[in-house]
Amino acid sequence: MRVDFDFHPFPLVVEVSGRVGHASDRDRQREARRRNALAAIGPRVVEFVTADVVDDPEYVIDTLRSVLRCHPPTVDSPVGA
Repeated sequence: MRVDFDFHPFPLVVEVSGRVGHASDRDRQREARRRNALAAIGPRVVEFVTADVVDDPEYVIDTLRSVLRCHPPTVDSPVGA
């Protein structure tokens, strides 16, 4: 499964959702199902929208720091294997 950012060895995946590829109900359904399948195999999934990354990078950085503090690295992560 392709992800936007894999923070291996941390059990963390980051997805960035923009308007391209996420506009229709079918697109959003596909993405929700993909996120659910990803979450089922173990990593924590954090999602941002493009506006977060472009307009408020401090929010993105603060959120990632907080999540990484709470989820230590793992030896065997199913993502990126």
